[in-house]
Amino acid sequence: MADGVVWLPANSSGAAVRADLGAGHGSRVTLRRAELKMTPCACVDSTLSDFNQLIWWMVLLKVAIVFVFLLLTTIFMIWFERRGDRPE
Repeated sequence: MADGVVWLPANSSGAAVRADLGAGHGSRVTLRRAELKMTPCACVDSTLSDFNQLIWWMVLLKVAIVFVFLLLTTIFMIWFERRGDRPE
């Protein structure tokens, strides 16, 4: 598309952009940046502590699973490596 050209949906269900702008095929429309009005929020101060809602036993369970997996793969690799050195 050329610079400054905007595609507007015509046959999409629920799309009323053409009707809101009063634009038809090939119409020129002017776009401008909307002003963002910030209103004070009556919510709790959101900090990084909001993301720390992990259950402690779930974290320990995950650590134990990873540890057992790594331990078993190491034991398996040692067993497999030694098994291959047997003379037949």
